[in-house]
Amino acid sequence: VSVSADSISWTDFSVKGNIGNNQHSGDPETVSLNISCVAGDQANVYIKIGWSSRVYYWMIDDMKIVESPENNLELVEANYGGWYTTPIANGFGLEYTITPLNQTIANPYTFEGVVTNTGGNDQLTKLNIEVFDDLGTSIFTTSSSDSMILSQDINCNMDTVIFVANNKFTPSAVGTYSFNTWASSLDTSSIIISSEAIVSDSVYSRDDGVDYSEYGLGRSCGGMIIGSYFDIYGTDDVTSISVFLKDNSVVGSKIFVELY
Repeated sequence: VSVSADSISWTDFSVKGNIGNNQHSGDPETVSLNISCVAGDQANVYIKIGWSSRVYYWMIDDMKIVESPENNLELVEANYGGWYTTPIANGFGLEYTITPLNQTIANPYTFEGVVTNTGGNDQLTKLNIEVFDDLGTSIFTTSSSDSMILSQDINCNMDTVIFVANNKFTPSAVGTYSFNTWASSLDTSSIIISSEAIVSDSVYSRDDGVDYSEYGLGRSCGGMIIGSYFDIYGTDDVTSISVFLKDNSVVGSKIFVELY
């Protein structure tokens, strides 16, 4: 979407988000753009739709221009692995869907969030986390330190800040734990991003039960070498390795496993 105040000089705003090439968006998919840096206080505003090849079709409906809220926060991302603040020497800060209890004790959950100010006012903001057990009981809360997130500047840059919670969460027993994460200021709150992690007796897993691969084992194009990385924070015994095979894999293909 391109915006101009004189129909000569145009500023482009991308609506693709994090959707990859050849992947469709949700239906419907609602996109909100802050165009104040171009359209604010202008007598005339021009808008046009451009095209950057990504998929094979694009359908648009129900466009409207509304006044930007003075106070608005967007929680762009939330994670519980410590991806942004974990030193490489201490691992890669990966999220695991299933983690052995002794590994979570050695490396408790670290909560982070990426927050953007999409409103007109600067916002003194913090990140909030609440943890629930598999019975739905709230068992842990924490928040980050406050940080000022500025409003959009004249170059259309949106101010974004990475927050890390002040306290880590150490599970006391195996089970399923739910994490609610949101950003807040004195004036507004973001939506809540909910995530889930399983603490197990011995299983360590990074999959989420969804098949993303397009390639099967033994096929001539791709899918020949697969790697999974697991941070080991406490000494442990490895007793087995489980592997998912795509249903278009070639029957009789050999599998070699190396553990480093």
